Amino acid sequence: MRYEEDWRPLCRSLPQSSEAEYKCLGDPDGLMLSLGGELRLRTELSNGALTRPEPDRQALLVRQLVHADIRLDSSLRVFLQGGTLQAIGEPKPFPAIQQNDGDLSQLFLDYQVRSKSQAAMVRLGRQEMAFGSQRLIALRDGPNQRLAFDGVRMRLDAGQGSVDAFVTWPVQARPGLLDDTSGAEDRLAGVYVTQQIAGPLKADLYLLERRQNADSPLAPRPGGFRQSLGARLFGRRSGFDWDVEAVIQRGFAGGQRIRAWTLASDVGFTFGATALEPRISLKVDLASGDRRPGDGISGTFDPLYPKLPYFSEANLVVPANLVDINPGISLRPQPSLLLSANWDFLWRHRLADAIYTAPLAVVQGSSGQGSRYIGDQKVLTADWSVNRHLRLYGQAVSFRPGQTLRQLGGRSIEFLVVSASLRF
Repeated sequence: MRYEEDWRPLCRSLPQSSEAEYKCLGDPDGLMLSLGGELRLRTELSNGALTRPEPDRQALLVRQLVHADIRLDSSLRVFLQGGTLQAIGEPKPFPAIQQNDGDLSQLFLDYQVRSKSQAAMVRLGRQEMAFGSQRLIALRDGPNQRLAFDGVRMRLDAGQGSVDAFVTWPVQARPGLLDDTSGAEDRLAGVYVTQQIAGPLKADLYLLERRQNADSPLAPRPGGFRQSLGARLFGRRSGFDWDVEAVIQRGFAGGQRIRAWTLASDVGFTFGATALEPRISLKVDLASGDRRPGDGISGTFDPLYPKLPYFSEANLVVPANLVDINPGISLRPQPSLLLSANWDFLWRHRLADAIYTAPLAVVQGSSGQGSRYIGDQKVLTADWSVNRHLRLYGQAVSFRPGQTLRQLGGRSIEFLVVSASLRF
């Protein structure tokens, strides 16, 4: 996130250069302005949707952002980011997260106090947030418009840990000029703690509460509240890396009690002393489904605001009523270039529940029908950070539906995305 950049230490030592001219405007120890921006060109090609018969899709997505980081003094600053989003091609009309005449993606004021061993921050305004593995609160970087929240966030860093507390309202994208807004119909509040336990072992512990009413455009179900209590263990040692996360959800919505859960893991081993530094990995996701629809208990896990893409750039399924087994391998021909391949197998957790596609939409006709098997997808990815300013990215996805989706009109899907991002 661009607001994490702090140019003041470098500005004190940077020689005069073209970059210093727009990054170091003012006094690094007083009032200082840093400017920056991003241009992203993203091309997406696809031959259809999960079940609906659609023509081939070809789209060019253009994201243009500029930002200003105004350091009023050593503790107080204002951060402003905005721009325009364009979408060219099919399908039409594009949603507001792809096409926007111009809006503020971030605008906040924060106050920070630091000592030798601690740092405290209070941030008020529109801001992006991402926590942990981004399984529940993420940036949504795949679409043109990333997800932002209006609200207040407080953070304390002490020793080898941190605590975040926040009350926020997600920003709803609208296509017009300066018309994106948040509303009282959808609120997210929580506490998120990160702590180093011992050696390389780290842990996250968090409690999130999302409250929605029936007027929320993001509500997958009638209004209510959902609390998510989660724990995550992660780290790296001697070539091994691990990331294991468990979440229990409780609440009430639409006259039903919520009793849902998820367990997700990503473990791997990197052969660091070998050419190309190959890493073999296994991801496993379990997200609960509804055992008996209509019994007054909703068992379908809700991933809240997950990273998009989640399983692949094709964004065909979401972690709700899902069992996912995803082995993979990655190579590094050079430190800035990562090549990876994985094969993802997908099942429903509960046959009585539906198959879910993004954002959390039911595949019509899937509830209680067919078999648990959803399908599989092969994914090839290349990610190259050419230099500090330019990043090139590409991914090819081949999805093969199972019998249930085929009976509902689904077909094999080929998806390709290529993007170039220029940051300054």
